[in-house]
Order: sequence, then structure tokens, then C-alpha cells
Amino acid sequence: MNPRRRHPGVRPRGRPVAMWPELGRAARVAARSFIVAAAALALSPAAAHAQAPAYRRAPGDTLRYHEVTMSTVEMRAATGPVSVRTSHDARIALAFVAADTARAWVEALSLSVAGLPGQADRRPDTSALLRQPYTLVFGARGEVETVRTPELAAEIAQVSDLSAEFTDFFPRLPAGPLTPGATWADTASHETTNAAGRTVIAQRIGSYRVRGDSTIAGERVVVVELRTASEIATGTAAPRASGATMRSDLEGEETGTFCFAPATGRLVERRRTGRLTGAITVRGGGQQLSIPQTFTYESRIELIR
Repeated sequence: MNPRRRHPGVRPRGRPVAMWPELGRAARVAARSFIVAAAALALSPAAAHAQAPAYRRAPGDTLRYHEVTMSTVEMRAATGPVSVRTSHDARIALAFVAADTARAWVEALSLSVAGLPGQADRRPDTSALLRQPYTLVFGARGEVETVRTPELAAEIAQVSDLSAEFTDFFPRLPAGPLTPGATWADTASHETTNAAGRTVIAQRIGSYRVRGDSTIAGERVVVVELRTASEIATGTAAPRASGATMRSDLEGEETGTFCFAPATGRLVERRRTGRLTGAITVRGGGQQLSIPQTFTYESRIELIR
């Protein structure tokens, strides 16, 4: 697939109260018992399953998450195999402002990259990014659009694409109830250009299935299996100093689970692993070189309590 071609740019019902005096005592007691039972049912876990889930977005609520991602890119260059390893360890805060608006910021961040040919291992300074605001539009089902990002130094962007940090941070919820065995799907695509001058065009087709219930730190959660087919094209926005252009094309699949708490409307945990394959294409001086590559990663997000 050519992502550029597909992407358009990257009360409870009953008798009226006025009629109650006409009912006999037994009928009134039965009616009241029904209402009490209905109210209890509405608060039960089973009833929570029967409603469409939604992320709670109450103004003033603030959530904090710990995110860790480890990835490896393996390339088979003419000079021999190359293995580049990156790590991303962050503490992230998300505060809801009004309706569908949220603010987010990074409270702590550690990045590293190792294995770049001819370069020493790097740990870029991330202090300038800390507590700088993102502005998000956050839908009840987990649709997140980033409308403002903090300024990202090129040395950070070369290790981790934080401009797209929240693009698929929150798994998409279904339009129906989270009953065991329930399935749904969604398709998402985006295009970003980061501070390193790299443009990323991605399309993801996700499928989900409710595995069942569990408990995390005393809170009941619904465990959902996820499987996502991904296609990602990355290219330099302008030729490099040498005059060459570089493009990376990858496609593959990720699998994992996420845990959602219906009672509080919160993502409690998400875990996933992925493997994508493709090639890096370098063009310059009338020549073209294609280097096979494999991209693997593991990622986990946990709610900080």
C-alpha cells in the first residue's frame, strides 16, 4: 500500500405519579419495590456491561500514566547488519478542561538510542520539554486529535516522535456494551512532520475482542484483546546535505491487551508488541539503494494511582 495515496493529506417508565393514589396498597408496595430493584440493577456490574462504555472527561480530572517503549530496528546493509535500539520512559499527565478538550504534559522523560553506525550511544536532554503543554480534542470513545504540541528539539525528535504521542495512546472503545466476546474494529490514519524534518504517514486498522473481567489494584476492569495491522511511511521533508532523499516503508501487525474500568471511565493499562518489515530507500546522484529492515517493539502504559 502507498499510504500517501490512501491518506487525504496524513425513567423508568410506569404510571404517572398522579395515578398512584388510585392503586391499592399492595400495588404501591410492588411498584416501589420495582423502582428500588431497577435502581440497584442500574448500579450493578452487569448493567455497566449493558451500556456503551465511554472515557470519563470531567473538567478538573487529572490522570497520570507511566509509559515505557523499547524498540529495535534491524537493517541488512551492504556493509553488514545494523541494529539500532531505542528506549522511551515517560511519566505523562492528562487534565480535562471542558467538554472534549484536554491538556497534557510530560512530567519526566528518559530517551536513549544505541547502535547508530559510527555514533556513540545518546541520551538527549529532555528537560526543556517537561511540563510544556499539548492541547487535545478527546472524544468519549477515545478519538484523540492533537491540535497543539510543544516545541520539540531535533535531537529528541530523532529518537522518539513525541508530536504523535497521543495519536493512538487511548484504545478505541466500541459503540456497544463491553460484554464478553464482543468485537469491534476501527481505522485511523495520520500525518505528522516532526522537528527533525521527518514526515510520517501512518494507517492502522484495529480489531478488538472482549476477553472478560479482571481486577487491578482492587478495581474491576474489562480486559480487551487488540490486534492492529499497520502501515507506516517515513521520509525526509527535504533532501539531506548530501542531496540524497531517504524513505522508510514498513507494514506489519501488533498484538496486545488493554484494561478499561467502566465504573470510572479510565484506561488502567495497555500492553502491546509489534513487528513490522519493509525497506529503507535512499535516492541520490541518479542511483537508488534499498536496505531491508525489521522494526520490533514492546510498549506498556499503566495508570499511576
